[in-house]
Order: sequence, then C-alpha cells, then structure tokens
Amino acid sequence: MHNKKLMNRHIIALFIVCIAALSATSCKVKRAPGAYKVVEAPTQDGVKQALREETFKADEANDEDRLSTYNVVIGSFTQKQNAIKLKNEQSDQYNPIIVINEKGMFRVILISYKTYNEAKAKISEISDKFADAWVLVQKK
Repeated sequence: MHNKKLMNRHIIALFIVCIAALSATSCKVKRAPGAYKVVEAPTQDGVKQALREETFKADEANDEDRLSTYNVVIGSFTQKQNAIKLKNEQSDQYNPIIVINEKGMFRVILISYKTYNEAKAKISEISDKFADAWVLVQKK
C-alpha cells in the first residue's frame, strides 16, 4: 500500500513537471524579415491605411495597360482559383484585375489609380463591403 501511494505521488509530480514544461514553451511563428515592404500612411480622419509596395504583373497580358501606380486590392490568395472566384463575383459592378507578385501571391485589384488620394477615397467608399481593402503600389 505504501509503495502504491509513493508511486501515485511520483506520477502526480511527473505530470506537474510536464505541464509546467509545456506551458513554458512558446509557439511563435517566425517570419522571414523583409518579405514585403509595408508603409503606414496617415489619413485625414486619423485612421492609418496600409500601403504595400511590390513588383507585380497582370495575370492576363491584356490587363497590363489597365494597371496604374496605386491599386485597390480586395483580396490576396495563394491559389489562383480563389482569386478568379472573387474577381468573377465583382464583375457585375467592376472589372477587377488579377495580378501576381514576385512571391507568387495572386492579388485581386478592384480598380487602379494614378494617385494615392484617389485610391484612398475608393477604399473609404467600399469599406462596408471590403473592410480589409488596401493600396498596392507598383514598385518601379
């Protein structure tokens, strides 16, 4: 009986040590530094909007001439099929463009502008439908 109590205490102590060891470890995901250049641009209403500068090209060659410097992105995907689906869902109201960046990400651009202020105004206009829309700047 005494050995059984001693064994139970050892098992409980081992269990406590294991729990303590597991809770002391971290599960952080490490990201590659400099994968994207993200710039925070202050707006007139005090809210900051993200700008991302990348090199990219239109997925379809005939869309290249529709791209400008400041692009309103409504979706970003690793799978081209997902980008196509979002593009098709918006085709009744807009004529979105799918671009692919140097990392292989497919971006769905709702509309493209020559100035940041135009792109920012469009994001404010569509914020109810596309809360995560952001501006993609074509890297020169």
